[in-house]
Amino acid sequence: MTIVNSYILWSLMRGEKTPYHNNLKSFRLDLITARVSIGHQKFPEKRFASISYSEPMKLKFRKHTVSEKDRLKNVDHIPTKCKSRRCAYCSTRVKPHRTRWMCPN
Repeated sequence: MTIVNSYILWSLMRGEKTPYHNNLKSFRLDLITARVSIGHQKFPEKRFASISYSEPMKLKFRKHTVSEKDRLKNVDHIPTKCKSRRCAYCSTRVKPHRTRWMCPN
């Protein structure tokens, strides 16, 4: 829509005496080539020359975790792995669901 409006304005400003573009298609193609050439001028060929890829980047953070001892202290409900069985929570007769996890209590 904006390209059509700009074509109409351009043709009105330019005048009908010397039509540079015969139709909207040639106007669009010239507009695209102008935008692409601006993009090539804006970004140089070696955009990432300052970054060295010779060695892998070292991560400066670590995952924060709670120790196993503190995590399992005073916990009443810890699911454990078992043989495959029907889920007591979400299984129905119409849509059965099986699970390998169960609460030992």
